[in-house]
Amino acid sequence: MKKNILLLFLLLIGTTNIFAQTARESDWIPSLFVDLGFNYNSEVDYNNIVKIGTSKALAKSTVFEIGGGLDYILFDGIAICTSVKYHNNELLGDALKFGGGLKLLFSEEKYHHMSLELGYKKALGKSFFGDGGQIRIGYYWSVAKIKYLQVVAGLFYSYEGYNLTGDKTFYHDGYKCEYITFNSLGLSVGIAF
Repeated sequence: MKKNILLLFLLLIGTTNIFAQTARESDWIPSLFVDLGFNYNSEVDYNNIVKIGTSKALAKSTVFEIGGGLDYILFDGIAICTSVKYHNNELLGDALKFGGGLKLLFSEEKYHHMSLELGYKKALGKSFFGDGGQIRIGYYWSVAKIKYLQVVAGLFYSYEGYNLTGDKTFYHDGYKCEYITFNSLGLSVGIAF
């Protein structure tokens, strides 16, 4: 597992360096963020002898993420982004999340942008899930500038899936579950350098 995490981290760094075509410092935007998501809708998939199919789950939970990212401005108003975050779903457990995507920048001076990001989560420790994916769409705006730092706030929608193949078994309505998905809305606060 440690080798896989190291390989993914090196791949993430290598991917961002491919696009480093200029020496201008302003093309790179590092950031740190704290995200809090609220799952408002979920579905579970069953695939065992007793029950096969999908049902709506009533499980509501929060998702907490903290981590950093690095954006590279490709063109005026377009940036690619990468991120590494600690991810915690209070219902399912902890994970390390790697992500990447595109950002549409609205302002050169301020960090106003919309983003589309894809993420991959790998469970840490004993969890109900083994791994999972994420699609996130968000709108972020700069709320203050302190010297060279910008304080950024955002709203996002996230669709998350979890393969329930972890060390613990997840049950819903008395049946073992194979996969669970969540629709979440969330708030994000961070700083961009």
